[in-house]
Amino acid sequence: MIKSEASAKEAACIMRDSSISSLLVMENDDYVGILTHRDMSEKLVAEGLDPNGVKAASLMESPLITLEASLPMNEALLAMKKNQIRHIVATVDGKIAGVLSITDFARYHSLSIADPVSEFWSNS
Repeated sequence: MIKSEASAKEAACIMRDSSISSLLVMENDDYVGILTHRDMSEKLVAEGLDPNGVKAASLMESPLITLEASLPMNEALLAMKKNQIRHIVATVDGKIAGVLSITDFARYHSLSIADPVSEFWSNS
């Protein structure tokens, strides 16, 4: 979590130090958006902006896209595809419980698929 007025540099340092690809953005005790590595690269780096002078709030995606944590993984993936996002916020009883990333889906599927790679490539 990061406050909306924090700098992009602060956000990048937290992501790096915590080995995470997103941060929920908070303003006045409310979660108002999500800031991702992708947001940083597309909106900050690509535009040549100063990471010390840009606030997290100006880079974040808002509003948060959420779903109930009890829903099946495929529903989360469909919601991510529909909203063209790579992170979705899971809630329990309306309260934020965690963030699910596209990498989490890859990890989930790697645990559920035991077939060797040779079963999947084509002979072209």
